[in-house]
Amino acid sequence: MIGAGIFVVQLARAAGRSGREPFLAALLAFLLPAAGPCFTTALIAPSPSFDALHARLLAAEAATGSPLAALRNQAMLLEALGSDGLRVGGGISAMPSVHNALAVLFALAAFQLNRAAGWALAAYAGLIWLGSVHLGWHYAVDGLVAAALTAGLWRVAGRIADRLERPLLPLPPRAATA
Repeated sequence: MIGAGIFVVQLARAAGRSGREPFLAALLAFLLPAAGPCFTTALIAPSPSFDALHARLLAAEAATGSPLAALRNQAMLLEALGSDGLRVGGGISAMPSVHNALAVLFALAAFQLNRAAGWALAAYAGLIWLGSVHLGWHYAVDGLVAAALTAGLWRVAGRIADRLERPLLPLPPRAATA
């Protein structure tokens, strides 16, 4: 994910964008704290619908005979939440979804380079959104808010970049040289 972040910042710079969107998404995640459905029972109260989702994920894990990374990671985050101090990767936040925001940002940057790449990464962003809901990491609205904010910030950042590239005052005409 770090490599992808560096890649997208470079794409954004190549397209004349600032590359600050991932950092703004992290700030919004801090300002709008929320926990996804996979944490509802542990943090708030039992929830039949989300408990059923968790049971289906456990059944899928049992059927494949292979551990489901999402379940292990969710357990690790709950353990980190109960410990003292800060842990790298130990935060629980859902609104807006930074994962969904980054996927949308990748698509926006790709559209600047190539239409086919843009559509491919837009499909990827859709799959990330569906997966984040299916695995219980996010409510559907978390990804939708992330996509809307990312698209809006992309547009605003583009306008600011365009404005900064234009001279504030018209340049005087050049003197003719002999």
